[in-house]
Amino acid sequence: MILQKPPDKLEVIAFSDEEGVRFQSTFIGSAAIAGILPVSALQITDKSGVTIQDALKKNSIEVTEEHLQQLRYDPKSVWGYVKIHIEQGPVLEWVGFPLGVVKGIAGQTRLKVTMRGSQGHAGTVPMSMRHDPMAAAAEAIVLLESLCNIHSRFTCN
Repeated sequence: MILQKPPDKLEVIAFSDEEGVRFQSTFIGSAAIAGILPVSALQITDKSGVTIQDALKKNSIEVTEEHLQQLRYDPKSVWGYVKIHIEQGPVLEWVGFPLGVVKGIAGQTRLKVTMRGSQGHAGTVPMSMRHDPMAAAAEAIVLLESLCNIHSRFTCN
Protein backbone atom coordinates (compact mmCIF):
# COMPACT_ATOMS: atom_id res chain seq x y z
CA MET A 1 0.00 0.00 0.00
CA ILE A 2 1.37 3.39 -0.98
CA LEU A 3 0.74 6.15 1.52
CA GLN A 4 -0.94 9.15 0.03
CA LYS A 5 -2.36 12.45 1.19
CA PRO A 6 -5.89 12.00 2.50
CA PRO A 7 -8.66 13.85 0.73
CA ASP A 8 -9.62 17.33 1.88
CA LYS A 9 -13.13 16.19 2.67
CA LEU A 10 -13.78 14.18 5.82
CA GLU A 11 -17.19 12.76 6.64
CA VAL A 12 -18.25 11.38 9.99
CA ILE A 13 -21.11 8.90 10.14
CA ALA A 14 -22.62 7.56 13.35
CA PHE A 15 -24.48 4.28 13.27
CA SER A 16 -26.70 3.08 16.06
CA ASP A 17 -28.05 -0.36 16.86
CA GLU A 18 -25.81 -2.16 14.38
CA GLU A 19 -26.15 -5.17 16.68
CA GLY A 20 -29.88 -5.25 15.97
CA VAL A 21 -31.15 -5.09 19.53
CA ARG A 22 -34.30 -3.06 18.89
CA PHE A 23 -35.35 -4.31 15.46
CA GLN A 24 -33.70 -7.75 15.55
CA SER A 25 -31.98 -7.00 12.24
CA THR A 26 -28.26 -6.33 12.14
CA PHE A 27 -26.13 -3.77 10.27
CA ILE A 28 -29.04 -1.61 9.03
CA GLY A 29 -27.00 1.60 8.77
CA SER A 30 -23.99 -0.14 7.22
CA ALA A 31 -26.22 -1.87 4.69
CA ALA A 32 -27.82 1.47 3.74
CA ILE A 33 -24.41 3.09 3.18
CA ALA A 34 -23.26 0.06 1.18
CA GLY A 35 -26.40 0.32 -0.96
CA ILE A 36 -27.64 -3.17 -0.12
CA LEU A 37 -30.46 -2.40 2.31
CA PRO A 38 -33.73 -3.40 0.66
CA VAL A 39 -36.59 -0.92 0.97
CA SER A 40 -38.61 -3.73 2.59
CA ALA A 41 -36.28 -3.46 5.61
CA LEU A 42 -37.98 -0.18 6.51
CA GLN A 43 -41.05 -2.21 7.46
CA ILE A 44 -39.25 -4.35 10.05
CA THR A 45 -40.92 -3.82 13.43
CA ASP A 46 -39.71 -3.78 16.99
CA LYS A 47 -41.51 -5.57 19.83
CA SER A 48 -43.94 -2.64 20.13
CA GLY A 49 -44.89 -2.80 16.45
CA VAL A 50 -42.96 0.36 15.49
CA THR A 51 -41.35 0.09 12.06
CA ILE A 52 -37.86 1.32 11.26
CA GLN A 53 -39.46 3.87 8.94
CA ASP A 54 -41.75 5.12 11.78
CA ALA A 55 -38.81 5.41 14.19
CA LEU A 56 -36.82 7.41 11.64
CA LYS A 57 -39.80 9.63 10.88
CA LYS A 58 -40.29 10.32 14.60
CA ASN A 59 -36.72 11.63 14.57
CA SER A 60 -37.38 13.90 11.57
CA ILE A 61 -35.80 11.53 9.03
CA GLU A 62 -38.03 10.79 6.06
CA VAL A 63 -36.80 7.72 4.21
CA THR A 64 -38.15 6.48 0.91
CA GLU A 65 -36.73 4.05 -1.64
CA GLU A 66 -35.19 7.03 -3.47
CA HIS A 67 -33.58 8.25 -0.25
CA LEU A 68 -32.09 4.82 0.37
CA GLN A 69 -30.45 4.86 -3.05
CA GLN A 70 -29.00 8.31 -2.31
CA LEU A 71 -27.39 7.05 0.90
CA ARG A 72 -25.19 4.61 -1.02
CA TYR A 73 -21.53 5.52 -1.21
CA ASP A 74 -19.61 4.79 -4.37
CA PRO A 75 -16.74 2.58 -3.16
CA LYS A 76 -14.32 4.52 -5.41
CA SER A 77 -15.16 7.71 -3.49
CA VAL A 78 -14.07 6.24 -0.16
CA TRP A 79 -10.40 6.79 0.65
CA GLY A 80 -10.52 5.00 3.96
CA TYR A 81 -12.75 3.87 6.77
CA VAL A 82 -12.14 4.04 10.48
CA LYS A 83 -14.60 2.70 12.99
CA ILE A 84 -14.12 3.98 16.49
CA HIS A 85 -15.81 1.73 18.99
CA ILE A 86 -15.93 1.55 22.74
CA GLU A 87 -15.05 -1.99 23.77
CA GLN A 88 -18.04 -3.72 25.27
CA GLY A 89 -16.02 -6.52 26.79
CA PRO A 90 -13.19 -6.80 29.33
CA VAL A 91 -10.37 -8.08 27.10
CA LEU A 92 -8.32 -4.90 26.52
CA GLU A 93 -8.49 -3.93 30.17
CA TRP A 94 -7.64 -7.50 31.21
CA VAL A 95 -4.48 -7.57 29.06
CA GLY A 96 -3.56 -4.00 30.01
CA PHE A 97 -3.87 -2.42 26.56
CA PRO A 98 -5.35 1.08 26.26
CA LEU A 99 -6.21 0.59 22.58
CA GLY A 100 -6.81 -2.25 20.16
CA VAL A 101 -6.85 -2.58 16.39
CA VAL A 102 -9.56 -4.78 14.93
CA LYS A 103 -8.66 -7.12 12.08
CA GLY A 104 -12.19 -8.33 11.48
CA ILE A 105 -15.68 -8.29 12.87
CA ALA A 106 -18.05 -10.95 14.08
CA GLY A 107 -20.92 -11.40 11.69
CA GLN A 108 -24.27 -11.90 13.29
CA THR A 109 -27.07 -14.30 12.55
CA ARG A 110 -30.44 -14.38 14.22
CA LEU A 111 -32.28 -17.67 14.39
CA LYS A 112 -35.63 -18.51 15.89
CA VAL A 113 -35.67 -22.04 17.24
CA THR A 114 -38.77 -23.83 18.49
CA MET A 115 -38.49 -26.84 20.75
CA ARG A 116 -41.64 -28.91 20.65
CA GLY A 117 -42.80 -31.35 23.27
CA SER A 118 -45.42 -31.76 25.90
CA GLN A 119 -45.58 -30.97 29.55
CA GLY A 120 -46.34 -33.53 32.16
CA HIS A 121 -47.23 -33.31 35.82
CA ALA A 122 -44.23 -34.00 38.02
CA GLY A 123 -46.10 -36.40 40.25
CA THR A 124 -47.99 -38.46 37.67
CA VAL A 125 -45.89 -38.60 34.49
CA PRO A 126 -42.75 -40.73 34.81
CA MET A 127 -39.50 -39.23 33.52
CA SER A 128 -39.27 -41.94 30.83
CA MET A 129 -42.60 -40.76 29.36
CA ARG A 130 -41.88 -37.02 29.37
CA HIS A 131 -41.09 -34.98 26.28
CA ASP A 132 -40.18 -31.73 27.97
CA PRO A 133 -39.15 -29.07 25.42
CA MET A 134 -37.37 -27.06 28.12
CA ALA A 135 -35.01 -29.98 28.80
CA ALA A 136 -34.23 -30.14 25.06
CA ALA A 137 -33.63 -26.37 25.00
CA ALA A 138 -31.28 -26.64 27.99
CA GLU A 139 -29.30 -29.40 26.26
CA ALA A 140 -29.07 -27.32 23.07
CA ILE A 141 -27.80 -24.31 25.02
CA VAL A 142 -25.11 -26.37 26.77
CA LEU A 143 -24.08 -27.96 23.46
CA LEU A 144 -23.76 -24.57 21.71
CA GLU A 145 -21.75 -23.15 24.59
CA SER A 146 -19.38 -26.14 24.54
CA LEU A 147 -18.88 -25.75 20.76
CA CYS A 148 -17.92 -22.11 21.27
CA ASN A 149 -15.49 -22.99 24.04
CA ILE A 150 -13.87 -25.88 22.16
CA HIS A 151 -13.65 -24.47 18.64
CA SER A 152 -12.05 -21.02 18.59
CA ARG A 153 -13.20 -20.50 15.00
CA PHE A 154 -16.69 -19.86 16.40
CA THR A 155 -15.58 -17.15 18.79
CA CYS A 156 -13.41 -14.04 18.97
CA ASN A 157 -9.73 -14.53 19.72
